[in-house]
Amino acid sequence: MSSCTFASLVGLVTVLAVISYVGYQHRGDGVKSLLFNLSWAAPFVVALSGVAFASGLGLFAASDVAFDLLVSLCVLFGCAAPLRMKIQAWQHGLSRKSETLLCLYRDLFIILALTVASFFLLEAPWNEGLGVMSLSMVFLGLGSILAILLTLYFVFFRTGWGLFLGVLVLGIAGIAEYFVLLFKGVVLMPSDLLALGTAAEVAGGYTLEFTDALTYALCGLVSALFVCSLVIRPSFNRNKLPLVSYGVNIAVSVGAGSLLFLGYSNIDYSSTFGCDKMCWSPNTIYQQQGFLPSFITLAQNLEISEPEGYSDEQAQEYEAEYVSAYDSTRGSTPERLQAVEQFDSVKPSVIAIMNESYSDLSAYAELGCGYQGPQYPTALTDALLAGHVTTSVYGGGTANSEFEFFTNTSMAYVGSAKCPYTLYDLSNVNNLVAQFSSLGYATTAIHPGNPSNYNRDKIYREFGFDAFYSASEFAESEFFHNAATDGATYSKVLDILSESEDPQFIFDLTMQNHGGYETGNIPESYVQTYQPLDVQPSTTVQTNEYLACIKKSDEDLTWFLGQLRNLDRPVVVVFWGDHQPSFADQYNNLYYDGEDSAVHEARTHQTPYFIWANYDVAGNGQTSQQRDMGLNSLGATLLDIIGAPMTDFQKSTLGLREKIACMGLYGHRGYDGVWYLNDDEASPFIGVFEAGRFIQTLEFTDKL
Repeated sequence: MSSCTFASLVGLVTVLAVISYVGYQHRGDGVKSLLFNLSWAAPFVVALSGVAFASGLGLFAASDVAFDLLVSLCVLFGCAAPLRMKIQAWQHGLSRKSETLLCLYRDLFIILALTVASFFLLEAPWNEGLGVMSLSMVFLGLGSILAILLTLYFVFFRTGWGLFLGVLVLGIAGIAEYFVLLFKGVVLMPSDLLALGTAAEVAGGYTLEFTDALTYALCGLVSALFVCSLVIRPSFNRNKLPLVSYGVNIAVSVGAGSLLFLGYSNIDYSSTFGCDKMCWSPNTIYQQQGFLPSFITLAQNLEISEPEGYSDEQAQEYEAEYVSAYDSTRGSTPERLQAVEQFDSVKPSVIAIMNESYSDLSAYAELGCGYQGPQYPTALTDALLAGHVTTSVYGGGTANSEFEFFTNTSMAYVGSAKCPYTLYDLSNVNNLVAQFSSLGYATTAIHPGNPSNYNRDKIYREFGFDAFYSASEFAESEFFHNAATDGATYSKVLDILSESEDPQFIFDLTMQNHGGYETGNIPESYVQTYQPLDVQPSTTVQTNEYLACIKKSDEDLTWFLGQLRNLDRPVVVVFWGDHQPSFADQYNNLYYDGEDSAVHEARTHQTPYFIWANYDVAGNGQTSQQRDMGLNSLGATLLDIIGAPMTDFQKSTLGLREKIACMGLYGHRGYDGVWYLNDDEASPFIGVFEAGRFIQTLEFTDKL
């Protein structure tokens, strides 16, 4: 048993002994009052138990000073029941007027003090920009917290328990935000609350450690919780009309709660207070605005609103215009017509591989040490098409990348802080799975993770997959880094292909490369020793572990493509990375500080892709032609190249792409080669961009 665990247990026993003694000494007092006073020791008993458990697991990396202070405060406040009882006895001995005034001014002072304390408990653990936040955002955050605490104060009949609940939730939220940023690299958003099961499982790949800063934050939290216990109601026997008192309190509670709800529902934080709802750089926006204003703004933005002036008729006109643009150009070329004729007779199996965190970090000035990037797609000289896709997520949010691929839908029009897999019913939304199924394909999904992550088991049923192989299928497979190897999933793909000669559509979402990247579990033969320029040692460690994963992915992919080359049946592979690793922005900010914000964000939202076939695809020279695109158009591009039937929505997407080459959540790149933020009215492509919003409203939003 460690000394920290021992100290926590001694503190726990001390509190329990003191409380038992106090209870025994006051056994003749009123039971209700005694239990109410002693109940304030319970939070600190729980806290000491939690500290003992966490220290036993080695989760505290704090100094002895910080840890001892935390334990001491928990013991002190846990043993403070006699103090509260003395204060209560003194208060109840005052005249009615004096007691009323005391409660009024004391409670007001405590609520204001707890508002300030809660603000710092919520922001300090994670917000590196706290010291430079604008006063307007500070006061907005304080006002939001004050409204919450006042409502809880009245809901709990002016006792300290309502304030306790509010302070506890806000304090835990601040610490949780720290770990979310550490693990995911992106702040906590409203849609994350609907994917808590996934978040909990993903957290298993990381190490929880309570540093000095977090331990001091816990000290602040337990201190604030103790202050809540000093809120003592006026004595009941002074009130000759208790029912009236309760009635008034309930009325005030309902009124306060209603005002809080109406304020959230009707006060638009974006237009009223200037909060950024685009959130194209969530971490920066949260740091500038604070947690609550940013979180509330995004929560208010969950609804997908129709574009101004929208009508189905106008949307249909736009769609027809861009369908015609496709049909009159690429759609009527000899190459496309040859591919269509071939597809009807060949019906190749299609393997879609979304590789976890596969990206090209050489985009960051070769990391300052000559890193040349991953093997693919550069190694392929016979791809049908290759390049980079623009993703709408960074460091996490994998489900949104597959969502864009499957549905032809861009998160640029869905909006930030949304995860469609966890928010919406997608059973009526057109998708690639249903398309291939309608063409006579058997459809299979593969993911060596929890099938319920991001609601995948539900969503895949809505999409129409015939089968879904998840974690249990790979329990005995070779593991690398954090999960079953890419090669294990590729072997499963080959098994499925060998079981039937019928055409197959197989989606393979790998898991091997998932963060974090400080596990130290890389086999010696894969260890990388790059020395990136001017970065922290921890970033170097993460980078080399990540690049070891990429090396393994490249080896497995080379093996898999070799197997397909020798397979006596036509197969098409579309491969892409879902997002960049969460530490990549450190290179972006270090090497490209001060550049245009749209260009800056674009660099962190690019991953490699390629489309390849093991047979001669009619109308395609298979020379690895380069073309960058938004991830939402990758599925349509696949169908176009192999000659498969396409919906009007997919055709219009390719028609739009002739004007806007790439599109993602934060911005778009026109064919002038320039990146623009999506709300930049100066973009020469803003009209085309808004036409796409109309079309997506017709084809996606209206079907939810």
